[in-house]
Order: sequence, then C-alpha cells, then structure tokens
Amino acid sequence: MGHYLNRRLARDLAADDQALHDAAAASALWSHTKGYGESWHGRDGRTSGTIIPSSRVEAVDGALCRQFHDSVILPGETVFGVDGTACLKGQAWTVDF
Repeated sequence: MGHYLNRRLARDLAADDQALHDAAAASALWSHTKGYGESWHGRDGRTSGTIIPSSRVEAVDGALCRQFHDSVILPGETVFGVDGTACLKGQAWTVDF
C-alpha cells in the first residue's frame, strides 16, 4: 500500500520500515474505527508514523474504500503527511491516483 508515498520519502524509508508502515496501514484500514489510528515504529527507533482512517465510502464499481491520513516522521523530525483514499481490491488495499 505504501507505494503512494512520495519519491523522497520512499527513498528515505528503509525497506523493513516500509513493510512496517504497510502492515500498520492495512491493520488501520481493516479494523480501526474512524479517527483511531495505527502507529508503527522503525527498527532503528528513528522513524515512525501513524495511519488514521476516516470515512468509509463506496467506489463507483462498488468496492469498499476508506479515506485516511498518513503521517511519517523521519530522522531529523522531517514529517510527511498524505491524505488519500484506499480501496479494497481482492484482499489488499490499494491507493489509485
């Protein structure tokens, strides 16, 4: 799911941290109530983030979608935030642009 993150963030976020981010995002989108987020912390203790789902919406094709806010903190307190909508495709959440 994390492929929507901008290129700089994707470059700065280690592969194992990306996996932790993606797992937290999937958990938040599947099971969390609107406004309650899922946090993750990188293995090095220097990166972290929170994914907060909001409204459930239905796509034109009938797919279940959730709006969300995703924030990531990188070393040096650089914060990236993304608002978007993820839709369920099979058993995976995807973000379409």
